[in-house]
Amino acid sequence: MAVLLLAALTGASATADRPAMPAPDRTVIALYEGGDGTRARYSRVHQIAQMPLNHLGLHVVYYDVTENLPSDEEIADAHGLLTWFDNPDAIAQVDRYLGVLQQVARTQTKFVMLGHPGFRLEDTGGAGERALRRLGIDWTDSRVQVTFDSELVHAEPELTGFERDLPSPLPAFPVVGQNHSGTKTWIRARSGGGRESHLVMTSPKGGFAALNFAVYREQSDDGTPLRAWLIDPFRFFARAFDTDEKPKPDPTTRVGRRVYYSHIDGDGWLNRTMIERYSGGSKEKPPMAAEVIRREIFEAYPQMPVTVAPIAAELDTDWFGSAESRDIARRIFAMPHIEVGNHTYSHPFAWDFFQGNDHRERERRFFDRYPGSDRLVGALGRLRDALGLDQGAVSGFEGIASYPGYERPRAYAIEPFSINLEIDEATTVIAELAPPGKAVGTYQWSGNTAPFAEMIGAVERTGMANINGGDSRFDPEYPSYAWSAPYGIDVDGHWQVFASNSNENTYTENWTGRYFGFRYLIETLRNEERPRRISAFNVYYHMYSGDRQASLAALKRNLDYAVTQPLVPVATSTYARAVQGFRTMRFQPRGEARWAVLNRGELHTVRFDRALFKAVDFARSHGVLGQRHLHGRLYVALDPAVDRPVIALRTGAEPDRAPRADPAYLIEAAWDIRELRREGNRFSFRTAGYLDGAMRWYVGDQRGRVVTVRIEGQQAARFTVEPDVDGEIAFDLGPRLDRPWPKGPATVTIVPVDA
Repeated sequence: MAVLLLAALTGASATADRPAMPAPDRTVIALYEGGDGTRARYSRVHQIAQMPLNHLGLHVVYYDVTENLPSDEEIADAHGLLTWFDNPDAIAQVDRYLGVLQQVARTQTKFVMLGHPGFRLEDTGGAGERALRRLGIDWTDSRVQVTFDSELVHAEPELTGFERDLPSPLPAFPVVGQNHSGTKTWIRARSGGGRESHLVMTSPKGGFAALNFAVYREQSDDGTPLRAWLIDPFRFFARAFDTDEKPKPDPTTRVGRRVYYSHIDGDGWLNRTMIERYSGGSKEKPPMAAEVIRREIFEAYPQMPVTVAPIAAELDTDWFGSAESRDIARRIFAMPHIEVGNHTYSHPFAWDFFQGNDHRERERRFFDRYPGSDRLVGALGRLRDALGLDQGAVSGFEGIASYPGYERPRAYAIEPFSINLEIDEATTVIAELAPPGKAVGTYQWSGNTAPFAEMIGAVERTGMANINGGDSRFDPEYPSYAWSAPYGIDVDGHWQVFASNSNENTYTENWTGRYFGFRYLIETLRNEERPRRISAFNVYYHMYSGDRQASLAALKRNLDYAVTQPLVPVATSTYARAVQGFRTMRFQPRGEARWAVLNRGELHTVRFDRALFKAVDFARSHGVLGQRHLHGRLYVALDPAVDRPVIALRTGAEPDRAPRADPAYLIEAAWDIRELRREGNRFSFRTAGYLDGAMRWYVGDQRGRVVTVRIEGQQAARFTVEPDVDGEIAFDLGPRLDRPWPKGPATVTIVPVDA
């Protein structure tokens, strides 16, 4: 199958061992206050700060300070420690926490404090004050509460007023000094009584930002939360954690281009479309929404890969499937550009509901909330027997009140919930409708997309990639980086990968109106590309987009925009596995501006910031396909065929053209590239992919090049291309290969015309 051939080229696999552990030298330990059951994913660090930290190459792990604190060894190994408390009584184990701060001060570990330290100085007998002083923060418990006569003494333009100006009058602020050599104060204020306070600062030990001086937060009149960065989080965290000169894993980019992937959850598969041309005036039942998506999207855009993940209950005829729903799945899965996904069996809405051993008893309260039919009545009876229950259904929402918008824990309940049902049995039902050899590649979380650790671990053991959650928005309704999600979240040692962008559900008020709303995804995609690329280009939607003309038109608008952009389309599992590589990649110094890249998994791009005058030193590098400057950053493409590449940098690049180099190298491509071989003036590589097959190479002279393309040993194309004045050649392979997408795998050889 074509998808399997492309997977073989890109290095993806249908099975894999459990991912390696996070790289400690890129890890930031984030402390948050849980206590009331709040998990890390609902903390401010995760929802607001983790995205810029991920962009800077830092992986974040979480500790709930009401339950546990990191050990001395974990602190010593970590790159940094981050706190964000607004409660002076957040830390219950104050003595032990002071030991944590002392360990940070003894090591090279950076310390960044947002807001309050989490304890009161008066409760520490002077030890808290001394610990913070060693970290460059002269904290006092004094506070300027009334600020009408306070003034802003200094606000560094480089850092402040990033998305919103500082409020006037100023928010209440603590009185904080600084005493560490090399400290830079970015915001300083003075009270009416003459007391000065250093409210945002960075130092060789880390950084500090007072509460309400880093992020603006409030509720709008309609209850919608508002967020905006008052300081530039990228610059602040880069200075505080000292990341500017460090290499950064970057899953947003591949072979020099922004990654494109698309995935669709099966919700709405069984819906009958309301689009008039399908439903009006016919005696036949309108087609299912899934059939509309097959015709209008999958058939119309064969050059754009998409992962299709049905709900197994809607394909299983013992549940709610039918011959019609199964036939649609077969026809979709047979398409070469379709990757098969799994969107669970019974579609859990509230994953936490099923954690632990008592969910079966609790679920009986919701039996009358599940879809009803004569067949279901008998099924519910069998379920009660399986659960050992002899009472009728109990009405009510008790036990699920923490999950607004859900009236029951899952969509279907013909069998008791189990991890095996949701993963393995669902995979079996879905896989039997796929062509031979096409595996189920991706598990797409349902409902609140907040799975517990045991679920994520079970998916990891199958070898499937996992994705969903995050819901990034960056548009006029959510006009801030503070709404852009990170790459994923570490859940008790397991890595949940987030979708790069939100789906149409959030644009349509939970599918209750504004069915055209998904068209505004384009604004998010643009904002997350410039002036810095913080996310892949992701079109994520549901089968119910085939319900209505407005939603279908919005989806087409997004795809029409995608085909005009310089992207490299990949399967969803390929992107998700690259994000796994972000978590594990390590850099081993090998001398001056030189690093070996270890444990990268299937992530093949490393980024360097502030790199306008940096370039790859190919003579001292190994396994590097090429390089590209973009937005002042240097993206280095690694060869997937090389296990331990080495990247070396040099200075002196020219900002107005691609850097000169002795060997030919890749600048950008729409197709994946691997197995690059350079032999004198000639070079060759293997490639396959989607879209037009455009690619650009630096060859360094003005000689024409003969490009020969072979597929399965047979010549498929041969043509000549002339370099431009900068010594670059550009060509499109796709139109020259008479086959459906994905095209290839092909072996391409490029030699000078006079060779």
